[in-house]
Amino acid sequence: MDTSICNWDTAKFLIFSGNVFNHLVYYSHLVPILVSLALGLLIFLKSRKLLINKILISIVLSFSLWLFFDLILWATEKSYYTMFFWSVLILLDPIIYALGFYLIYIFIEKKDLSFFGKLVISGLLLPMIIRLSTIFTLEFFDFTNCDRAVGEGSIIYYSIIIEFIFISWIIILSILRYTQVKKDAALRKQILYITIGILLFLIGLEWGNITQSFTQNWRLEQYGYFGMSIFIGFLAYSIVKFKTFNIKLIGANVLIVALWLLVASLLFISDTATMRPVAGITLVLVSIFSYFLVHSIRKQDQQREELMILAKMFQAVNKQLDELNRFKSEFLSFASHQIKAPMAIIKGFSELLYGGSFGQLPDSAKDAVLKIKQSTKNLIELVNDFLVRIFQCKPKKMQLHFLTTD
Repeated sequence: MDTSICNWDTAKFLIFSGNVFNHLVYYSHLVPILVSLALGLLIFLKSRKLLINKILISIVLSFSLWLFFDLILWATEKSYYTMFFWSVLILLDPIIYALGFYLIYIFIEKKDLSFFGKLVISGLLLPMIIRLSTIFTLEFFDFTNCDRAVGEGSIIYYSIIIEFIFISWIIILSILRYTQVKKDAALRKQILYITIGILLFLIGLEWGNITQSFTQNWRLEQYGYFGMSIFIGFLAYSIVKFKTFNIKLIGANVLIVALWLLVASLLFISDTATMRPVAGITLVLVSIFSYFLVHSIRKQDQQREELMILAKMFQAVNKQLDELNRFKSEFLSFASHQIKAPMAIIKGFSELLYGGSFGQLPDSAKDAVLKIKQSTKNLIELVNDFLVRIFQCKPKKMQLHFLTTD
């Protein structure tokens, strides 16, 4: 079809063109991309070696690619671009769902997925990969109108089935683990927040397909992509409160970046009809993120005050331990000089008496002197053993090592 008939605009940098007829499309795509990449970059810089962080980064990058490719479909005027990126989107959908399940499994089980589990996931995704470039994925490009639409093949139904399987696995695994850790309230909260965040994200991703199929309303499709922003809110709150992913306090930075992007992006929307729903979504997201941020900072301040009180208590205890150590040192000195010295003298003179240095003693006197010498020797050994035991039981100062951690 001649592009001049449809008045298609030429896309610049793949995504900027007049074919994207409403700023809401850019808002719903670029804002989650920027927030997602900011989160991924912070995770990569802080803790890139942990497996759970690698999976989280993979989810963020996969979703960012998904949004970018979808934005290309809105902007491009080239049919072969539409066919290519549309087919890639169909493949990325179940991959993101598989990564979401993988993340939940590692978090809940605290270990990597078994080889058999990875084999099952690969087996579910393999038909999508094999049939990616066939008519089972995309059947045709519609040249009969100017909608730049394609005909999706039967593989789309298979994709929906395996996405439903992954969501079911996430829900079942989370419920089972949640009921098993009844005594660990902190872990239950972590499971709850991460599971809700993942499910909101995946449902938001699928929202566009569902609404577009049943309502043909492109606006409703765009609103679903904000599920990633909600997921980031839950995730960042979990990071700050529980340090779930061992990324220290970067969750607060993510929240601030997300808030800035959401508010700043409103400046680029000029359509009044679009502004109201977008402003409403932004207000809701800002309220949610602000609550998480303020609540987390308040909890940290409370914990910091409690730690300062404990530090003062430990300082007082350490001062008493110093006194005990000083008293013990004085006692050791006293025992060594005031107790051992006279006994050593008694033992020395008894040896001299027994040896005849002061004249020959009768046998009855020798027996008495020998008992004095032996008893004195035993007493000296007893005192020495007592002093050794006291020295080994030296009181140690109490240390607050966790006060120095980040």
